Amino acid sequence: MVARYGPAAGASAESNRSGYSPTRTMRTPDALHGAFRGLVYLWLGVLGSLQLGCSDRGSGSPARPHLVVILVDDLGWNDVGFHGGQALTPRIDELRGQGREETCFYAFPTCSPSRAALLTGEVPMDLDMVRGPVNPWNLRELPAGQRTLPETLSELGYQCFLLGKWHLGIARRESWPDRRGFHHFYGLLGGAADYFDRRRHGGLDWQRDGVSLEEQGYTTDLLADEAVRVLEEHDRRIPLFLMLSLTAPHVPLAAPAELDAGLEGITDPDRRKFLAVVAGLDRATGRVLDALESSGLAEDTLVVFVSDNGAEPGHGGSNLPFRGGKATTFEGGLRVPLILRWPGRIDPASTSDRPVWMPDLFATLATAAGATVPMGASGQDLLAQSPEGEAREFFFSHQSGSASWLGTVQGKWKGVWHRDWAEDKEDFWLFDLEEDPTEKNDLAQLRPAVARRIREAMIEWGDGSGLLMPPGPSPQPSNWSPPGDWADLAR
Repeated sequence: MVARYGPAAGASAESNRSGYSPTRTMRTPDALHGAFRGLVYLWLGVLGSLQLGCSDRGSGSPARPHLVVILVDDLGWNDVGFHGGQALTPRIDELRGQGREETCFYAFPTCSPSRAALLTGEVPMDLDMVRGPVNPWNLRELPAGQRTLPETLSELGYQCFLLGKWHLGIARRESWPDRRGFHHFYGLLGGAADYFDRRRHGGLDWQRDGVSLEEQGYTTDLLADEAVRVLEEHDRRIPLFLMLSLTAPHVPLAAPAELDAGLEGITDPDRRKFLAVVAGLDRATGRVLDALESSGLAEDTLVVFVSDNGAEPGHGGSNLPFRGGKATTFEGGLRVPLILRWPGRIDPASTSDRPVWMPDLFATLATAAGATVPMGASGQDLLAQSPEGEAREFFFSHQSGSASWLGTVQGKWKGVWHRDWAEDKEDFWLFDLEEDPTEKNDLAQLRPAVARRIREAMIEWGDGSGLLMPPGPSPQPSNWSPPGDWADLAR
């Protein structure tokens, strides 16, 4: 079933009172709260559209654009066809031809920090989102009270959907997406799950608005099905924010047999399985683009396609020609594909090579919707003209196990610092990204004055952010056992 914006043909008013008809009986007051909230948000969206001039009754188009974000998981630089790799991604390549690629776009080294940056516009280190992963046995979460993009958009009359992966808070009910601004949520709370039964650590992690679901099918296809239904049934006069947060191609890798077609010549079994999963996310992307066209929403929609971090080479992904991968601050862990498409506003088949990063997506989406982004914010509107000669400074961090990583980009200079706390070993590298974007040549010894300046800036920043301490414990505690249903974790 799908969230609706008015009674379907032949449906009773009672069945659509909450905006959709659930597939299972609501089991908890939280689910009833969600149903009432859905009705309230529906009317707020309609009233906001009228009061803020969001509908054009002549064309049926909103004055505010629809916003569709396709966020994929662990897709590397070399895992799309338009970068010349082995990947079979015709629909993503097509999207690239219709929009603009930011060729120097930086995410953060792992999943949750990038998601936090996109949804808040803040640097995730300032949100304490880099000290190990968000897991069901800890209380890591997006800080309570931190304003989110869907909260901002809701005030402008948007209906906000999250389909797929959340990974920004599990253990407290207040940290779930429907309490952080999304009107409707269909997907998983954690970082990954089996692609066919949606289980992780032995427990089911799959729900719609707080109601756990047992469903047949492949996760990527189920999320695409839901996205298509939302787009086809959406009242185009109401501005829509749809975030399709796919788990692909995150481990544990699995794909239907038909997605292997065309990959027979790839002899590395890990690479072949990875690219089959990528083919599935490409198919899902194409279905979303087709639904935008068939529903008449495409011309009024800003589409963003982006990966949350670089790929894991050990699991079949590729970041070539860049060095390193996920969970490092080398370019391979940070530089990812980003495409923006907005007909009439963004030139097709265009590129921009300015350095930009994940908080800029919050600023871009919020500004496109008509919100005001405060001066001094971490992100900048990617659709605005950048001042000539503008120099930006980026910092990155990752901590897990016994390892700490820091990274900074300052103009053409890139610093990378790594410490292994268990072995008491520290390394620092300096790179000139203009001459050496693939980080092959360490210049720390050849340019000592620059190395000292960059390293001191990085250490000062890391110390001020509390990141020069050993990472906190993140392994699964020996006395923790998974619930049969992850929705029971915070009830």
